Amino acid sequence: MKRNRKQNIKLLALALILLLGIGFAAIATQLKIEGTLDVAKTSWDVHLENVSITPGSVTANPAPTTDEVNKNTTEIAYSMSFNKPGDFYEFTVDMVNSGTIDAMVDSVSNLLYENNGTTLKTLPAYLESTVTYADGITIEQNHYLKKNTTEKIKVRVEFKKDINISDLPSSSSDTMKFIFKADYKQADNNARKIDRIAVGEYISLVPDVQTYSVPATLTGYDSDQTINPSELNLWRVIDIHSDGSFDAVSEYVSSTKVYFPGTAGYANFVGTLNTIASQYQKSGYTIGAREMGYDGQTSIIGDTSAFDGTTNTAPSETDTPSPTSGTGQEYSGGVLGDTLYLKDYTLVSNVYKSDTTTYGSSGLKAYKVGTTTATGYWIASRFFGYFGETLFYFSGRYVYTNGSLGKYDCLRSFDNGWNDLTFSYAIRPILTLKSGITISGGSGSKDNPYTLG
Repeated sequence: MKRNRKQNIKLLALALILLLGIGFAAIATQLKIEGTLDVAKTSWDVHLENVSITPGSVTANPAPTTDEVNKNTTEIAYSMSFNKPGDFYEFTVDMVNSGTIDAMVDSVSNLLYENNGTTLKTLPAYLESTVTYADGITIEQNHYLKKNTTEKIKVRVEFKKDINISDLPSSSSDTMKFIFKADYKQADNNARKIDRIAVGEYISLVPDVQTYSVPATLTGYDSDQTINPSELNLWRVIDIHSDGSFDAVSEYVSSTKVYFPGTAGYANFVGTLNTIASQYQKSGYTIGAREMGYDGQTSIIGDTSAFDGTTNTAPSETDTPSPTSGTGQEYSGGVLGDTLYLKDYTLVSNVYKSDTTTYGSSGLKAYKVGTTTATGYWIASRFFGYFGETLFYFSGRYVYTNGSLGKYDCLRSFDNGWNDLTFSYAIRPILTLKSGITISGGSGSKDNPYTLG
């Protein structure tokens, strides 16, 4: 017969302490120079701001707070109790450098003490305690905190769910104190960037899939088309999301072009592009993939009566504003063209414009694997062109070598006849990588991309 025992784990006076260790004597030396010298006012101001409690946390009494008026908080203390497995307490707080002096971490300690606050204690098996940057990166010595910048810190203590009965506390209550200390000082030549991936940097990532056969039923082509996703292994970061996940575009485009002719090609255009793009993912690292320019457009057009060759009457046309710029053409019976979603195009262009020597002012030249320049690559957006009853056409959009947006007809109605048009462009996928990914090597440059941990 098992004996039930209520466990009460009380965590008292947990302290998050920021020590300001700067040798002011070194920067306050009197200057005596012949002539006139203006020395700008300097200030050292590293402090904590903006506590935000994670929903679902147990109640803390007292709760962690900072002085939001004077902005001078360097120590946070709080206390709470855990009664059952699954209880947790988590909050974030901003570590702010509002001064005029660059700072860096001098030392870090994260220790657990008995309730007396002086006797060290080993973390029990039923508890987990972490203090990291908000994206999960460990706070380490020499990490750089530039003047007028902020780093968000995440503090979490949790009573684990998946534990053995033997790991539970042996007494009716177990009281302990956590103390995390980060000592900051004036930055010197040892200061180093936090191991965090930034927009514009390169990563090395080889997709899991070696080959993928694109069914002819999805493209409208006369046979299946085979691509090799694993050939694309160099990616450039174009956007970082608020949760720490980020988007990266392939530096190159697929060596194999994909055809989208006729009714099936046009109807399935966006959905098939994203199906192909999904083959470029890497298990354990990615949480999604898309062809450039996708943001919820109609994947597959189910009603093909307006362009299946049974009628030659042009649908009535309406222009629909794009979320960014440009227009897409639709008709009252269903979507024929897509709004031109330009966010991906703009993100990629902005990153590559910085290197005008290689990429040109548009920043969007498309390269094959190797050195041969490609003619362009598909972008996930259809276009419906209307020139009256005798000429209207259905196109897939693409990005040309010089960076301009173009459209190539999959299907055209001309003088009461239908033409299935056949042309092909390459694939250039965008991956979304999960948050918390660490860097295991490399410098983030094109020649020495980051390898991921």
